[in-house]
Amino acid sequence: MQLLTEGTAPEKPTTQKQLDLFISLAKIPYTSFRDPDDKSFYIVDTIGAKHSGWVLERETRKIIFKGDEAAALGKLAALP
Repeated sequence: MQLLTEGTAPEKPTTQKQLDLFISLAKIPYTSFRDPDDKSFYIVDTIGAKHSGWVLERETRKIIFKGDEAAALGKLAALP
């Protein structure tokens, strides 16, 4: 299962278009979903911690990093 959390800014959830683009580019073969339009980080806050994470370039959804969640958060924090 894949959750796409951040949209064009950390406080904005992804759009369906961004999710569809990510699924297409990454060729995700399993269920993918996003937060409700008005609730950023709703799924993370509701479900809890995950075991892996991906860091994507916001505009293109190009994969920058894929791996352990803690490492992904470190990579995300290091971005400008």
